Amino acid sequence: MEKQKKKFVLADASLSEVSKQLKINLLVIIGLVLLLGLNTVYFSQEKSFFSVALIVVIIVLIYLIAKSREILKIKKQELEAQQKQ
Repeated sequence: MEKQKKKFVLADASLSEVSKQLKINLLVIIGLVLLLGLNTVYFSQEKSFFSVALIVVIIVLIYLIAKSREILKIKKQELEAQQKQ
């Protein structure tokens, strides 16, 4: 039988797992910002409804990912404080 990959659970995460998730999170944000920039340039040339909808979706995704990043940072601070004790 195949071994299932362990899912990331924030409540059970170690400091290294949280740090890894923060790096992945940052990479995704950078990718979305680049995509947003490219889509904005495309919209300025074409002025289509689809590109406006895509811009709105990307902005919402960036907002949600930024919020999850804040939660990850709080968890990382808690884990660092636990290790110091």
